[in-house]
Amino acid sequence: MGIFMIYTLYFLRKSYIGIDRNILRDLRNLEDYIRKDNYDKDLELAEFDLIAKTLKDKNQKLREKDSFIKTSLAAISHDMKTPLTVINTNLSLIKVTEPKNQERISKIKGESEKISSYIDDLMEVAGGFIDEIQLEKISFSVFMENLKAHLSLFEDMKEEKINILNKINSKDDFYINIDKNRFDKALNQLLTNAFEHKKRSVWLEVMAKNEKIIITVADDGAGFDEKSLRDGKKLFYTDNYGRTSGKGTGMGLFIANSYISAMGGALVLANENGGRAKICLDIGEDKHGK
Repeated sequence: MGIFMIYTLYFLRKSYIGIDRNILRDLRNLEDYIRKDNYDKDLELAEFDLIAKTLKDKNQKLREKDSFIKTSLAAISHDMKTPLTVINTNLSLIKVTEPKNQERISKIKGESEKISSYIDDLMEVAGGFIDEIQLEKISFSVFMENLKAHLSLFEDMKEEKINILNKINSKDDFYINIDKNRFDKALNQLLTNAFEHKKRSVWLEVMAKNEKIIITVADDGAGFDEKSLRDGKKLFYTDNYGRTSGKGTGMGLFIANSYISAMGGALVLANENGGRAKICLDIGEDKHGK
C-alpha cells in the first residue's frame, strides 16, 4: 500500500510539473502574440487559446475602426482643401484700392493660410500613419550628410542659419535604422515649433549616449511649461502658456512623436535655458560588426 501511494504521488507530481510547464509556455506564447499583434498560432490549453482568439477579434475591430477614422479624415481634409484653394486664388485676383479693404483682404489671407496649415496637418495625421514604416539601415556619416542637406532646404525657406553642434567623433561610423521620409517630416515639425518660439536662434545638437543617437532641436525661447512637458505630445494639445504663438494647430509635436515612435525611437521634451525637443534613436552595430 505504501509503495502504491509513493508511486501515485510521484506520478501526480510529474503530471503537475507537466501542466505547470504547459501553462508557463502558453503564457509566454500569449505574451509574445500580444507584443507582435499576431494570434494566428493555436495555444495548447483551451482557456489561453480562447483568450488569444478574443484578443484577435477585438484587435481586428479596433483596426477596422481606426482605418475608417483615418480614411474619413483624409477624405474630409481633401474636400476642405479644394474650396480653400478657390478662395485663395480669387483673393489674389481682387484689386483693392481703399486701405481699409486692403487690411481686410490681408486678414482674410492670413486666416486662410492658418486653415490651410491646419488641413495639411490633418492630412498628415490621416494619411501618414496608413502607410507602412520603411526602415533602412544607413551609416552615421550618410545620416549626417542627409541631415545637413535637409537643414539647408529649411534654412532657405526661413532665410536663417541653423547651426549643427556634432559631438560624435567623426571616426565612429555606426548604423542607424531609419525611415528617412518620416524622419525628415518629424524634424520639420520640431524645427517649425522651435522657430515659432525662439528669441534669436535655433540650432541642432547631435550626440551619442547609452547606445542611442540623440538629435536635439533647440531654441533660446521661453521653454516648455510643466503641463506642456507632460502633455505636449498629445493630439490637439495647444495649452502651452510658456510657448504660445497663436500659430499652432496642436498636431505638430503629436505627428513628430508618432513618426519617431514608429521608427522605434522616442521624443523627449525638455527645458535647458529654452526649449529642447530630443529625438532618441537606437544605434546599430558599426561597419565592423561590433
